[in-house]
Amino acid sequence: MMKIKSFIQQYTFLGKNYIWRAIQRFLKAFIDFILFYISAQILNQELFGTYNYLLTLIGFFAIFGEFGLSASVNKYIAEYRIRDKEKIQSIISSSVYIFLTLSTIVSLFLMVFNIFIFNFNTLYFIYLILLLFLIGASNVFDGIFLGLKKFRTSSLITLFSGIVVLPLSYFMISAFAINGALLIQVLYYLLMTIFLLKYSNFKFLHYDKEFIIKVLRYSIIIGFAGLAYFLYTNIDILILEQFGYIVEIGYYRIIFIVFNLIILPFSLLGQVLSPYITEIGTKNEYKRLHNYLMKLWMVFVIGILIAFGSFVGGPFFFNIFFPKYTNTVLFSMWNILLILIPFKLYGAVLTHGFVIPLGHGRITMYLTIIGGVCNVIFDYILIILIGYEGIFYGTIVIHSLTITLTTIIFYLLIKKKKKKSLMI
Repeated sequence: MMKIKSFIQQYTFLGKNYIWRAIQRFLKAFIDFILFYISAQILNQELFGTYNYLLTLIGFFAIFGEFGLSASVNKYIAEYRIRDKEKIQSIISSSVYIFLTLSTIVSLFLMVFNIFIFNFNTLYFIYLILLLFLIGASNVFDGIFLGLKKFRTSSLITLFSGIVVLPLSYFMISAFAINGALLIQVLYYLLMTIFLLKYSNFKFLHYDKEFIIKVLRYSIIIGFAGLAYFLYTNIDILILEQFGYIVEIGYYRIIFIVFNLIILPFSLLGQVLSPYITEIGTKNEYKRLHNYLMKLWMVFVIGILIAFGSFVGGPFFFNIFFPKYTNTVLFSMWNILLILIPFKLYGAVLTHGFVIPLGHGRITMYLTIIGGVCNVIFDYILIILIGYEGIFYGTIVIHSLTITLTTIIFYLLIKKKKKKSLMI
């Protein structure tokens, strides 16, 4: 009876955290979608493509400004909640110190690139620099809140930021077009960063060599994995821009946003599981981990069903929400990329819930680097041979193969550790 009671209490708590995390992420996705939707309706197709290109570009530089700190600080806070709670403040301070240093360096590089390559006007450049710091800061503090299990507070912060920003967005974009759209993004991330900073446990900024090295070492692994992931997702947008497919960038971003909404519940599950999986790994309970991994096949089956439903229901959705963009170009992209849904759902739970929290981010890093480089090569070859659709065929092959290899390698690793733990 006591075991049953303990089980119910444990998973009730997990369920509450999942609900709050789900609320926060769905609010964030809803706000992003509404801002995206308003921009799509007000801006013409070329400006809309340019707007999404700029957001993708700053997303690329923001990877270097944060470089895996969010996942790293989440892991170490969860770990030291078990080992030594007194050191959590040092972990947080060290992470903020690293973030400010990295973002400053990256902003200088962005300035140089703007002078010699991009040649953006001054206003665009200011927006990009502000977003570089604000997106990175909100990600780092989101990782801190995950490690501290402050799911409820994070949700309320996102809600408040959306309440302030959404009513302004229509008027700002209508009045100032693409400048208004970028300014709304700045305001949105600024509000989130201010409140995340206020309600975190961050008290002071100091240099702690021990945790600087620990956090930075693991964040570099995750950062390279994130960079490699960019190379076989958002890099497609930058390549489309190079070949003059500005309008097609808008179509691609529409699909990308919808895909993120589909994947979101499964990413949430992985993120909420992550601190608990870290605790199980810290206690060397690899038999439990192995049992959890054996049940993940259900996620892939669910993904197949969702992909089929999206194929049937996609035209109705796009006709309602994006009638201006509903044409053969959009549906050719959509139908090709639907093949990836089962792999992406499975990969989201596996990576966020198991691989990274257990400290095996190198698996993701190495495979995604190889996959990312191959994807870029395939993109250039296929876009020359068959046009913009070639990019998506290359993405399907590389992405699905990378997730499959990650699954096999990680499963064998956990199976080996399970045998070793049983022998002790």
